[in-house]
Amino acid sequence: MNEYTNQYFALEQKARLAVAPLYTPQEPLLPNALYVTLATFGGLVATANSQRVLVRVGGPAALGVAAAAWWFPITGAKLGATLFGDVDLGVRDSFQAASNSVSSGFSSIQSSVSDAAKSAREAVDQTIGSRK
Repeated sequence: MNEYTNQYFALEQKARLAVAPLYTPQEPLLPNALYVTLATFGGLVATANSQRVLVRVGGPAALGVAAAAWWFPITGAKLGATLFGDVDLGVRDSFQAASNSVSSGFSSIQSSVSDAAKSAREAVDQTIGSRK
């Protein structure tokens, strides 16, 4: 019995050492893992009546992976780097370019709205001033 207990503790220690570099204290484990589990179960419920095997298997798996990516972004990035190495598919650059484009577009829209509001105020002030 003592030998089995020692084997169990050795296996547990090995698993802890394997998982420890991936875990980040910034992402609380208990509620986030519960959310991922519920998303996966939601996928099971949503695809329960489907006749297609790929939908019944892929739907819950896709929802689970998407929920894990949403609730564990740092851990997911570390896991991806561990599994696939530092693979750069150009996605990071594309996201940065899109972010810059949206930011500049938003700034342009904001200045246009500000200019329009300013000219509307001036027109109202002129109209009110001419009636007095």
